[in-house]
Formats: sequence, structure tokens, C-alpha cells
Amino acid sequence: MLQPDSGEARVGPASRRELAEAQAALARALLEGGPVPPGFDEARIRAVAESLAHKRLHAAARAWPQLSAALGTAWAARFAEHCAPRPLAVHHGPLCDGWWLAEALEAEGTLGDRPAVELLSVRLRFRRGDGGASPLGGWTWAHARTPRGTWWALRVGARVFTARTPWPHARPAPSPPPRPSSRSR
Repeated sequence: MLQPDSGEARVGPASRRELAEAQAALARALLEGGPVPPGFDEARIRAVAESLAHKRLHAAARAWPQLSAALGTAWAARFAEHCAPRPLAVHHGPLCDGWWLAEALEAEGTLGDRPAVELLSVRLRFRRGDGGASPLGGWTWAHARTPRGTWWALRVGARVFTARTPWPHARPAPSPPPRPSSRSR
């Protein structure tokens, strides 16, 4: 009976270490913009790295449609600027990528109304930790202030319900004066 070759005789600990180092160098080149390891075509590695960055951008746009729509043509530049310090190798997916960007815009005071509601909804539905975003259960509520008013949100299970109230200092439009009565007394 034939035994499958495990490859142990051909690959020793030194060879495994060298292979692991070569794989790590290739991953750094693809995901972090590091130097291309010897033996690889630099143009092809850079093309694959650009493709991965483009895929990351579009995945975040699908996860955050209101945020990407609000930023419009600036979406790609803001996302690239924001994600530069967070390499693809250590990010936690498109939901967290957009979450970090939305929080940065919120801190700047440039987060629009609809993206603020989207961020509020994500904060109610997910908890962000070291391993990425994990869904929450049960119910909770929260609010967010935006230029157009305060948004209130209630999460029950996986559903989020939102409503907007005007700012407390906003005055309603004046009502028209009462019409004189046509009845004679």
C-alpha cells in the first residue's frame, strides 16, 4: 500500500522559515505598499495591489451607501486618505473601514445628515472590537445631532427605526392669522 508523501523530507525547518518570510514580504508588498520581494515582477505586484485597494474602496461604498453618496466625487480621495494608516492586512472589513471614516468626519463636523443616520444605525446594530464588527441583539436607542436636527433611533432585534426632530432652538413657521368669521351676530 502506498503512503502519501507528506513532504517532510524535502522541506526542513529552515526552508519553512524562508518560505514564511517570502510570503510575509509578498503580503506586505500587496497589502501595505511595501517593497516587492526579489523574483517577482514589480509592475504586476503593483497592479494587484491597486486592484485590492480598489476592491476595498468599492466594498466600503456598498457597506456605506449614504456616506459614499454624500461625499460624491470626494469619496475615493477621502477613503484613500483615511485608509492609508490602516493597511488592508489589519483592517476588519468594509463595515469597519466606513465606520472609522464616518467617525473621523463626525469629529471634523463635516458628516452630513443621511450619513449621520447611517452611522447611528450601524452603532446600534454592531459592536466594534479587535476582531471587527459583531452584531448586537436585544433593543436599545440612541440619538445624533446633525445640522438639520436631532435624529432618534430605536433598534429592536436587527431592525432600526429612525425619526428626526428639529433643533430645540428652531422655531416653527408662524401660522397665518385667523380668518374673520362670516357669521353675523
